[in-house]
Amino acid sequence: MGTVNIFTMVNFDLKKSAIYRALLFDKVIFFRRANFFAGFCIVFSLAFLFLFVGGGYLGLRGPFFPLAIFFFSLFLFFLQADLFFGHFLKKPALLMKISEVEKDIDKINIADFLSFESAKIFQKAEERGGVDSYLLLFFLLKEAREMNFVFYRTLIDKEQAILSLETFFREREFVRDKTYTDCFLKTVKDAFLIAVQRGNERITNEDVFTALSRHNRYLQEVLYRAGLKKRDIFDLTSWQIRINEKENPWLYKNLIKRGRLGTEWASGHTPFLENFSIDWTKAMKLAGFPKTVGHQEEIDSLERVLSRSEINSAVLTGRPGSGRRSIIQEVVKKSFLGEGLSEINHCRFLEVDMSSLLAYAKGVEETEKVLEEVFSEATKAGNVVLIINDFHNFIGKEQRPGVIDISGILSSYLHLRTFRVIGISSYAGFRENIENNTQVFPLIEKIEVKEATQEDTLILLQRKTLLLEKKYKKLISFAALKKVIYLSERYIQNAPFPEKALDLLEESVVHVYQQREDILLPKHVEKIVSERTEVPVGEVGKEEREVLLNMEKLLHERVVNQEEAVKAISFALRRSRADVDTRKGLIGSFLFLGPTGVGKTETAKAIADVYFGTEKRINRIDMSEFQNISDISRLIGSYNEEGSLVTGVREDPFSLVLLDEIEKAHPDILNLFLQVLDEGHLTDGKGRKVNFQNCMLIATSNAGSQIVLDAVEKKEDWKQTKEKILKNLFREGVFRPEFINRFDETVLFTPLSREDLFKVAEIQLQKIVKSLKEKDISLNVTDELKKKVVEMSYDPVFGAREMQRNIQNSIGEALSSAILKEELEKGDSIKINPEDFSVIKE
Repeated sequence: MGTVNIFTMVNFDLKKSAIYRALLFDKVIFFRRANFFAGFCIVFSLAFLFLFVGGGYLGLRGPFFPLAIFFFSLFLFFLQADLFFGHFLKKPALLMKISEVEKDIDKINIADFLSFESAKIFQKAEERGGVDSYLLLFFLLKEAREMNFVFYRTLIDKEQAILSLETFFREREFVRDKTYTDCFLKTVKDAFLIAVQRGNERITNEDVFTALSRHNRYLQEVLYRAGLKKRDIFDLTSWQIRINEKENPWLYKNLIKRGRLGTEWASGHTPFLENFSIDWTKAMKLAGFPKTVGHQEEIDSLERVLSRSEINSAVLTGRPGSGRRSIIQEVVKKSFLGEGLSEINHCRFLEVDMSSLLAYAKGVEETEKVLEEVFSEATKAGNVVLIINDFHNFIGKEQRPGVIDISGILSSYLHLRTFRVIGISSYAGFRENIENNTQVFPLIEKIEVKEATQEDTLILLQRKTLLLEKKYKKLISFAALKKVIYLSERYIQNAPFPEKALDLLEESVVHVYQQREDILLPKHVEKIVSERTEVPVGEVGKEEREVLLNMEKLLHERVVNQEEAVKAISFALRRSRADVDTRKGLIGSFLFLGPTGVGKTETAKAIADVYFGTEKRINRIDMSEFQNISDISRLIGSYNEEGSLVTGVREDPFSLVLLDEIEKAHPDILNLFLQVLDEGHLTDGKGRKVNFQNCMLIATSNAGSQIVLDAVEKKEDWKQTKEKILKNLFREGVFRPEFINRFDETVLFTPLSREDLFKVAEIQLQKIVKSLKEKDISLNVTDELKKKVVEMSYDPVFGAREMQRNIQNSIGEALSSAILKEELEKGDSIKINPEDFSVIKE
């Protein structure tokens, strides 16, 4: 089959590749089963040797020794044949590394970079008479054992997929053409690039399958039905590759993991320090030096700091669970293996056990003496790096029993070249204690540990999956792992990646174990998250579906008129719950403009009650209290106080944030909300990320209300009135255009007419009816009473603001007096006289 070069600029010729010779030899049973023959011969050789030795004692020598020599010779012959085939033919030397020829892909024969296993798949496809991706996929599924893992994890029936392909082949006629299809060549090229991306030496079956998932339509349909994306197949096959990676125990880097002869003797003698320390080097050695995932930037920074001659101590700051300790573990590993920077290679890493030290020493003076001895021994040893966990708890603290400030003693050693410390601290602890300490802070380097990426978290989840499956005897589907990452990112704020994802995975597996089910599915993860956060997650239930579809009707049971607001909010809630919103931000964000008493706040209460379940889920903030820039800490918090905005959202992420009278806040404080409205998150005063993605944000403002009242009086066009108000607000500098444009919708509430107030009166009076019903008293609300309430309360300027007060002062007072005077009993049916508001029994 000749070399083909079409517009995709791909050269692929299996017969001209170096691996093709191995494919030919593989057809010869002598080479294919050489290892079997070698094993067979060594067994016979040993058997005859045993008979020869045993027969000597019995006087029965016979021809056993020559036969033993003969079969041993055959063993050596077949062993050489197996080595020749397995290590020479199957792995021909590459003229260049695969990564070096990426830019010149059009000038090489990609078949030269196939692994033996993948080359066999291509050979079978070509022998079948096809040069398209369907035959390649068919033989990959049928012959490659690696595919079992992928289909097992995705819960896809591999045998059914093979049968479907066979049916497809029977129904189509093969055209024995020597031209590769475009899809085939795109697959080959993509497989090559995927191998480069993964850092593989050759193109593996996993690379080919990943490429097929991007170009073969049949496979794409199968994956789509299983809810999988192209990226998922890359992640799955990468997982398979990591599982199959087998390190040669006789390689130098693996041999030295067992330790070097005399290395410990070369270390400084630290007998006193060892009484109060944990040897990380020994612990890592016992654990087999597990590979750290991610945080490469922080690892490199820590190595560089420890290698300096001055300011060679560091403090790792970050959220608990972000991977601070794993960064130190990787530096310890590199130091032990001699793979780090020369200045820290073969150092000992000892964690000071401060609790044991404080328990041993009695009183502050003795504690200081013990610390002095510990630090002195570490300095004299020259190759010891101290680790102090919760470093911030021992810096700048007031001296008292059980608490000590080590900054004075520590600062006298930090300038020494042979004294190195790694502190582990939280963000808050660093800023409160360390950053403000003039003795320690100038002599120690801060390294900020960022939250793990979703990609790195997935790798850690995959590691833990194998352990959990072994422990609980349950299968964890790949879809469940993806759901763990997605839901923990969106709904869990009290911990960073990877900790929150790892915890959620284990909790979900335990749930499946308790329910006596066999497979962890996305629905199980959704259930756990819903229980944890009280946020509706997963498939929409029947009851919730009814609420969403009838949202307008339900809101209008409490909100009179205001069609624009009700529709906009209902659309936003349905979009968010159906997960079809293209934005990354909140559930919805709205600016309610209009005069007082038209229902802006009542609309927010109605949403909280109908969708969020209760009005208690309103995080209401009076923005008139934030008129100075110095008030910002009361909103987002600081190290000395909690912020009303961020604390409310962190404690109840599924809530409605109501910003009342937002026009009265300082303009710079309003700028804080730009990121919230855009991205759905905010960084609080302690440097922590607060997620608003499960919140609805509603801001209310009376600004421009006089324009609204004038427009109603003059019966002006409502759309033009809204534009007029916004132009006026921009001109007067109340709001900036970039702030207004961040909201999903700016809604102008219309003043309430007498007819509207009549409906409001009905809603307000029904609250009293409901309250009396609980006392088994029936109140009949007449139209005359409603009219009287409207007559008392109507004011175009204040809307319905006065109505509730009037109802309380008149009807509420009359009813409460009658109840206290015991004029009403259970079972009574009453009505209110609209003239004097007296209670009349019916």
